[in-house]
Order: sequence, then C-alpha cells, then structure tokens
Amino acid sequence: MTRDSNSKLIFDTGVVIESTGNSASLPDPKPTLIVLTAARGAFITATQDAAHHDREMMAICRAKRAELVSLFRQLASWVDATADGDLTVLLSSGFPAQKTQRQPVGPLPAPNTHRYCETVL
Repeated sequence: MTRDSNSKLIFDTGVVIESTGNSASLPDPKPTLIVLTAARGAFITATQDAAHHDREMMAICRAKRAELVSLFRQLASWVDATADGDLTVLLSSGFPAQKTQRQPVGPLPAPNTHRYCETVL
C-alpha cells in the first residue's frame, strides 16, 4: 500500500473496509471501521484539493496519506493476530494475499567491476 498511487490506495482501502465490515470472522476491528472510513474520506478530500498542485494542499495530502497508511498497517497487524494463521479469515479481510515464505533469488553473477580511469600527464 505504501508504494501505490493515490487512486490505487483509495480503491484498496475501500475494499478492505468493506470486506472487513462484512466478515463475521473479524468482529470489532482495531482501529474501528468508523476511524478508517473517516481517515479514507479525509485522504480523498485532500487528494482532490491537491489536484491543482498547491504546495500547502499537497503537503496536507501527504500527511493524510501517511495517517491512512499507518491506520491500515495497524489494522493489518490486528487482522493477522486475530486470524492466527487461518487463511480463510485473512482473505476475508480484503487485504491482498502474500506468500508467507520468501524464496531466495539464488546465486548472483559476479559483478562487473571494470573501472576505467584516464591518467593526465
């Protein structure tokens, strides 16, 4: 979520709010859906206000984005703890699925470190 465009962040957070609200497996989320919805609304408004590239409005938009991302990280941690490894509960939250085990890339080729320098005499 942190690297997503503003429009993707708005879409994804809407999916998570709706999915979490509809999930019987995730009652009483922390932070609450009211807080998450309000932060998302404030971010949408800030995004629209920043569309004219006013520096102050863009700074406000960045602050609202950081607040929204922070709240959704808290929610993701809560969902993870509440689900206790149950994939069905995790998927019902609306957060995108990710692999639990990362795979190593394998051996990398030796770097090409040829350096050329000119000597001035």
